[in-house]
Amino acid sequence: MDLRRRRVRAGLSLNQLAELTGYDRTYISKVERGLSAGSSEMRRRCLAAVDEHQSQHPEPVVVAPDDNMPSRVPAPSPYQTFGPELQRRRKAAGLTLRQLAARIPCDPASLSNYEHGRRFPSPDIARHCDRLLAADGALTALLNPVPQDAARDDEQAWVMGVDVSGRGWFTEIDRRTALRTSAALGVSRWFDGSVTSAHADVTELTSLFSTIRAMCQQVSPELALPVLVSKTNGIRRMAEATGSRRPSELLTVASHYAIYTGKMFQEAGDFTAASRWTAQARDWALRSESPGLLAYVLARQALLTFYADGAAEEIIGLARSAQSLPGVSSRTLGLAALREALGHARAGDETACRRSLERAGDLLRDAAGEPAQDLAGLEASTVTDHVAITKAYCLYLLGRPSRAASMLEIQLATVPAQARRAHLYFGARQALAHAAAGEIDQACALTWRLLPTMADTASATALRDLRALVRVLNRHRRHAAVSHLLTEMNHILTTDLRRAV
Repeated sequence: MDLRRRRVRAGLSLNQLAELTGYDRTYISKVERGLSAGSSEMRRRCLAAVDEHQSQHPEPVVVAPDDNMPSRVPAPSPYQTFGPELQRRRKAAGLTLRQLAARIPCDPASLSNYEHGRRFPSPDIARHCDRLLAADGALTALLNPVPQDAARDDEQAWVMGVDVSGRGWFTEIDRRTALRTSAALGVSRWFDGSVTSAHADVTELTSLFSTIRAMCQQVSPELALPVLVSKTNGIRRMAEATGSRRPSELLTVASHYAIYTGKMFQEAGDFTAASRWTAQARDWALRSESPGLLAYVLARQALLTFYADGAAEEIIGLARSAQSLPGVSSRTLGLAALREALGHARAGDETACRRSLERAGDLLRDAAGEPAQDLAGLEASTVTDHVAITKAYCLYLLGRPSRAASMLEIQLATVPAQARRAHLYFGARQALAHAAAGEIDQACALTWRLLPTMADTASATALRDLRALVRVLNRHRRHAAVSHLLTEMNHILTTDLRRAV
């Protein structure tokens, strides 16, 4: 493969290819010069980016000046405009790279990368540069351009938050986020009374849940939770108001909402609230006399215990309780077997882990043709092979990180591009596995690609693996690719931790 020849023919610079693929330009350069083999995924992505760029930028067509056609010259990316403007303002202020970096604070090498478009700065660094260079917001605006017709989106708006105990608070957000949140979660339907009467249509509530679950991927857990908590409690009150008429059906729906509310609290980093809501879902599943739903809630509790660093014995016990219930679908039993495998992997029991994975595989194959009525859309639809994903993580826990990274690379390629949170989950695990295997270049290259998603997507679950990745990379600080990456990661992780508190 002559990557350099094809890149040059397509008119792409190293910086442009790095921006398109998310890989570090130094890593790409080493692959082009034969100094590094590069992963198969890296080579595939680079060639695909080159081909796509070439298909979208054919040979230019000369148009007469009096031809009233709009220009087709693409607008420069924010990083192509931010860097030169930062450099111009720094020099106008009479500051060297080292002097400005010391005031931000930031290391001079990173600042140089920002100025030359090799890396993107975080919003905090952009705001520091604005303040120190008296740019009055011009640099931040270049990094986050807003169309003129959308200027009103930056007007002030407020959202009310509610915690698990019912205490509330207000958070300031921009108008664009407020509108997107209300549209995504259907706020007008939550409070207009059309689905809050005692005669509410269960089918309508279930359909609304599926829509909410999909749209929650577009907003942070902090914005989704007040509406989820309110709606879940509303359905519970409806079930109590119906007496003996339809409580079982409504409690089943309420249990679905409570499970997902627990997931969102987990994503927000509040494992105590997540445990309470999942326990509430378990209680409602018992009262609704739905063994399939109860089994799913038990499997969910096992997974939540795993992410909360609970004991292996507790994880295994919950998963086995789910598998012991009668009348449960093969799919739910298979998912419970996967949670049991995670518990065995944490305990270091490779034989028991392998058996659980094999049992899960058999059950999920049997479930291929059966309806998942007891799940009602609760399980992630972006994962095509739950067994392979779980096996990869088990391999990492059992001390086989290289094999884990290879499996995760294959599975990550099947996740839709729009599933940003899933890409962050599994990408963080793959990077962690590469780092644990001593494959530092691959770990760093993959993590650079994750940085934009890390900054934009709130996920305490992913942060768990990312903090473990930082601990591994700290042992390799002298590696050329590590020091700059750690600076950027520590900034993002610190910001996310402050937001979660």
